[in-house]
Amino acid sequence: RYGGLEEVGPREASLFYALDRFDASFKMREWLEEGRIVVGNRYMGSNMGHQGAKIEGDGEREELFRWLYELEYGMLKIPKPDLNIILHVPAEISYNLIAKKSARGYLQGAKRDIHEADLEHLKAAERSYIHAAKLFPNEFTVIECAPKGKLFSIEDIHELVWSATQKALGI
Repeated sequence: RYGGLEEVGPREASLFYALDRFDASFKMREWLEEGRIVVGNRYMGSNMGHQGAKIEGDGEREELFRWLYELEYGMLKIPKPDLNIILHVPAEISYNLIAKKSARGYLQGAKRDIHEADLEHLKAAERSYIHAAKLFPNEFTVIECAPKGKLFSIEDIHELVWSATQKALGI
């Protein structure tokens, strides 16, 4: 309702998600203080991936990434994860996987959101995620889920994620 990919710029769109995480950060900090492990999906890295995809130049995209990092972890003091996992799946495979999903309620019965409906955006997002991982190598763990274009099984991907998680937890 705020507009499409062209109408809502990357910084403006990133603010919606950052402020949503800011709102959730109070509960997250409470859980962390209790010694709990908090698992999130589509954290700040998703802003880098999808909003960075709207920017063609590496330099300008890096500016966005650094701005996001400062916004979320500096200004808003959102808890910084101990582990960020990027499940790298080529855009074409992702696009085909999304087509197999059932309709989602938050999309009023559609299968794809505005980002998922655009294969070119998914390709740009894939490049953007990889760019973010290279710019912040200590912040992201990239798990290759489809080397040589063949998607691993759910069980194999689970094992790779669990291995990275165990390493981060020191177990």
